[in-house]
Amino acid sequence: MKLFVATSSFGKDDAFAFDLLRDSGLVVARNTLGRTLGREDMLTLLDGCVGVIAGLEHYTDEVIGQLSDLKVISCCGAGLDGVDIDAARVRGMVVVSTPYGPTQAVVELTLGLMLSLIRNIDASSREIKRGEWTKKWDGFSAS
Repeated sequence: MKLFVATSSFGKDDAFAFDLLRDSGLVVARNTLGRTLGREDMLTLLDGCVGVIAGLEHYTDEVIGQLSDLKVISCCGAGLDGVDIDAARVRGMVVVSTPYGPTQAVVELTLGLMLSLIRNIDASSREIKRGEWTKKWDGFSAS
């Protein structure tokens, strides 16, 4: 069975996910274009695939209708905005998402931005890069 990975960033830094998919018996093809797929790209690259790990491309009724082997659309992230869910379900396809996949990354980014704001990291960094040191940047003190 053939699976297509449409999002070009999937597994970019670690081959573990691809190894896991291949070890389960799937033939894995991937988006090597480095961009969101358009309609024609999808029809060509997903031909014969039973599943797709989707990115930001649009799975319209027309596209879904032409991908007769497709059984599963798995969207990276929480949103299913790019999938015509009714069209998929009418054709017996399963549509799923990974709503908690980016949770840790979101938490890390939020904490990093909070620290940056409290310590004025961005503003002080810009000054230093310009060769300036106009003021002492204090952090936040609750006292």
